[in-house]
Amino acid sequence: MSARCNRCLQYYDPEQTHNCEYIQKFTSFKDFLLVYECGRCGAHFTGMSNSGRHQCRYHPGIIGLDGKWTCCGGGRSYHTNPNVYNMVWTRMGQGPPPIIDLHPGCTPCDHFHPDNCVELPMDFSEPNCIHLLAHLEPKANERPGWDGQKLWPHPTYSTAAFEVEKEQKEQKEQEEEKELSAISSGDEDEGDNISGRSTPPAINVSDSEDEEDDLF
Repeated sequence: MSARCNRCLQYYDPEQTHNCEYIQKFTSFKDFLLVYECGRCGAHFTGMSNSGRHQCRYHPGIIGLDGKWTCCGGGRSYHTNPNVYNMVWTRMGQGPPPIIDLHPGCTPCDHFHPDNCVELPMDFSEPNCIHLLAHLEPKANERPGWDGQKLWPHPTYSTAAFEVEKEQKEQKEQEEEKELSAISSGDEDEGDNISGRSTPPAINVSDSEDEEDDLF
């Protein structure tokens, strides 16, 4: 169960201490607590809840001559005949109908507002940034925009390389765990074989053979 902070708009564990107002002591981090409304999807966000989260989407391409996005081929809904617009909407004193994207953004990104002062990518190698890192929920290394050193507002080559490296590391750890479990299970099987090993059967010697041995 998680709760949402009304100050930084981050979700946190109620059983743990959450004190995002501590960031206000640093003048360079005050902008991270300002609330904005995304110009794309209308969601409200702050610099702390938004940076590197990639909770919005956008089109990195442009509108081609065919009226579709060059990045993904998504279409748009709008009037294409100016004569129809002149005969219908202008005579009634109305503006043209709004342009509607029929296809949502094809690339994940952070929320956007022109007045947002938080600039990414952000390099956390600066000493003061450790105070900001301590109050991020989720942590910086758990956000999709993290590449090991910086937070990016959209996927990049460095974030993709970091994710690949992270997956390879996890796979290696899983393989090592499987090998260790296989070795431990093999040792247990050998122990069971030794403990369950039966004594050799007794050899019955006939009475005639006993008599022959007595003669010698």
